[in-house]
Amino acid sequence: MKRFTEKEDQFIRDNYLSIPIKRLARMMGRAEGSVTGRFKRIGLVLPPDLAAERRAATTFKKGNVSHNKGKGVSPEVREKIKRTWFPSGHQPHNTKEDGMIVGRIDNTGKKYLYIREAKSKWELLHRHLWRKHHGQIPAGLIVAFKDGNSENCVIENLELIDRSENMRRNTIHNLPEEIRNTKLLIGSLTRKINKYEQNNK
Repeated sequence: MKRFTEKEDQFIRDNYLSIPIKRLARMMGRAEGSVTGRFKRIGLVLPPDLAAERRAATTFKKGNVSHNKGKGVSPEVREKIKRTWFPSGHQPHNTKEDGMIVGRIDNTGKKYLYIREAKSKWELLHRHLWRKHHGQIPAGLIVAFKDGNSENCVIENLELIDRSENMRRNTIHNLPEEIRNTKLLIGSLTRKINKYEQNNK
């Protein structure tokens, strides 16, 4: 991403109170999100009353009618754009079928398997398997992996435990000291990287 120059920073400082962000970004040839991020980076804050005023000016108010309501699409335009329309019932090429299993990484970096139970309905595979073999999962209990491997989704590797037991199993304090310290360092580094990326968008 192209870095902001001192001249651009000064332009923002001189005009951010009088020109809305969207127009300011357009004038600078920058993305709106990029300019918003730069505000924070150089310590600028919109006064609350001005921010509220700008929000109110751009909000579509209840009772307003869209300028093109009821006009429809002209035959000429319809013919021109019809090739871009999806036919009724169309499914994207990567649509999964019921029963399809995929892996997803959660925010801790751990991989879990999910199964599609129905259209737009995905469930964790280990919970799905438990319900299939044993019925509903009682309130307050969770399905856990006996061997700790979240990808080993077979019924023989699953068991019900309460949340306190789950916390005890997963707490970082139960790890060997060298692993515990490494995980803490990784967590700290990850947070710093995320903060850096947010500040330099």
